[in-house]
Amino acid sequence: MTLIEVRQQGIAKHLLHQALIYLKNIGCESAELQVETANSSALSLYHAVGFKEVLEEVRYERDL
Repeated sequence: MTLIEVRQQGIAKHLLHQALIYLKNIGCESAELQVETANSSALSLYHAVGFKEVLEEVRYERDL
């Protein structure tokens, strides 16, 4: 969770971009992540740095 006061400043985008550069420099060829489909802020961030949706996973839960 990000504090409201520091949202929309590009900090997460910059950090993620730098992490991806680092991973590429050490030989990683791809990066994968998971995000809840309801998390529109995260989805926007990931799309902004070049991630593409490849699978929408459906899970079922039930309280007992």
